Amino acid sequence: SQRLQLKLYLPDKVDERVVLDQPLIFWALVMDSQQASQLDSAKTYTEAQLNAFKCGKVRLQLIPRGVGKIEVSAPSLYQEIRVGDQVDLNLTVKNTGTRVVHNIHVSTENPLNWRTALSPDTVAKLEPNQEEIVRVKITPPADVGVGDYEVKIKTDAISNNRKVPTQDQSDRIHVMAPPNILATAGLVGLLLALVGGIVVFGIRLTRR
Repeated sequence: SQRLQLKLYLPDKVDERVVLDQPLIFWALVMDSQQASQLDSAKTYTEAQLNAFKCGKVRLQLIPRGVGKIEVSAPSLYQEIRVGDQVDLNLTVKNTGTRVVHNIHVSTENPLNWRTALSPDTVAKLEPNQEEIVRVKITPPADVGVGDYEVKIKTDAISNNRKVPTQDQSDRIHVMAPPNILATAGLVGLLLALVGGIVVFGIRLTRR
């Protein structure tokens, strides 16, 4: 006797050959090389024709269920802002699986006193390869300090009455100090005075 193992592989994408929740019925045959040479892989055999081979066989049934998979992406998950600014971020939520996904809810975990608004925060349904844009507005507190902060983006979804495994994303935000208006104005004034002095000095030289 021999211990045999059967491995089956389905296409990554659903097509006319594989329909979700519809059984695929087939036979597994155990035969020698001489018997196998008599088989035509392009032909469909009836059970009576298979019985004529006098080989070991078993009737199997496979029901493709499909898998829902959510992928969240953004043009960039790193932003630099100044104190008093806010972050506007567009997230692309896509179903990269083979089954419909329902109730895709996007939420965030924020640093202390930070606020986040999402539009929409819940997508009712995504078909395979379908995507939706979720707009995120992140507002730091007025007294935020200079430094690096992290907003965690979380996604929950349901497919075939089961929770879809998702991966959290982190948006890193670097807060910079506001521009020093007085220093900038002083520098501009100094440059203007310098240019004016050069012009006056040049005029005096030409008069001589």
